[in-house]
Amino acid sequence: ELIDASFQKAVAAYFFAEALPECQPITPVVKALIGDDNPAITLALIDVSHPQLQSLAIQIGLQALPALVIFKEGRPVDAIMGPQQLADAQTFLTPYLPKAEDLLLDSARQHLQQLAFQQAYDAALQAHTAAPDRSDIKFILITACLELQKLSQASQLLSSIPMIDQAGDFQRLQAALELAEQAADSPEIKALEAKLEQTPEDGK
Repeated sequence: ELIDASFQKAVAAYFFAEALPECQPITPVVKALIGDDNPAITLALIDVSHPQLQSLAIQIGLQALPALVIFKEGRPVDAIMGPQQLADAQTFLTPYLPKAEDLLLDSARQHLQQLAFQQAYDAALQAHTAAPDRSDIKFILITACLELQKLSQASQLLSSIPMIDQAGDFQRLQAALELAEQAADSPEIKALEAKLEQTPEDGK
């Protein structure tokens, strides 16, 4: 199961033995760093005090406990062993953990699916601030802008998309922006805006 799961996303296999004093302070740290519902990496707890699991530790060639082994695409790609190395587990795991902007991007996507456009905009804007050059984040932010009628901001974001990313989502969003701008400039919308400016209480 561990090998199969590593084809979907990285798996951090934590080898330990509850009876070993060296493992006791490190186990909760590893659990906290990765968590139960991490979108980028799965934590597998492997207690080698069980005979069936000892063979896996031997097969990998572990020489000390606790140990943390990263599996990707069915094979181990990185490892640290022993309490001294595990004391710096956070640095070891950093390349495999999701960045803040990725978590915010996932949140924005979920909010869009739920039609919570303002929340999607807020999360996407934070992600864009953290990673201003990422086009995938810009596309989600532009989508939220269009839903909220922030057309000027959507236009500015679209104009900043590099040529290499100007396909697919870019073309779809560009067409949506053009339609939104045309609708905003329609005589009916202009007349309604003029009426609201003259009698703002009617718009309450």
